[in-house]
Amino acid sequence: WIACNASDYKPTIVAFDLAKETFCEVPPPSLAGDMLVCSRLAAVSGYLCMYLTHDIYDYEVDRPAVKENIDLWVMKEYGIRESWIRFTVNSLGASLDFSPLCMLGQ
Repeated sequence: WIACNASDYKPTIVAFDLAKETFCEVPPPSLAGDMLVCSRLAAVSGYLCMYLTHDIYDYEVDRPAVKENIDLWVMKEYGIRESWIRFTVNSLGASLDFSPLCMLGQ
């Protein structure tokens, strides 16, 4: 889950360890900053993934008009902040709502 730390209000990722039956924090990508509130988490090909959309907002219709670009973050080594890798898709040019389905190749 994407959550907000109560002590400093910074975004964080919370996981539930099924073996230990405890909650723990997973470090988010360091470059994501406060944008975590606009993101989604998924497991893709066995990796923890998070994607962020950067919307252009249309205030006349009170909704996002265009997804300007998307950052897909992949955690290659679970629990290690430095292992997050970012892939960026620029200028989609349409308002889309989607979730990653799979990763091809490396």
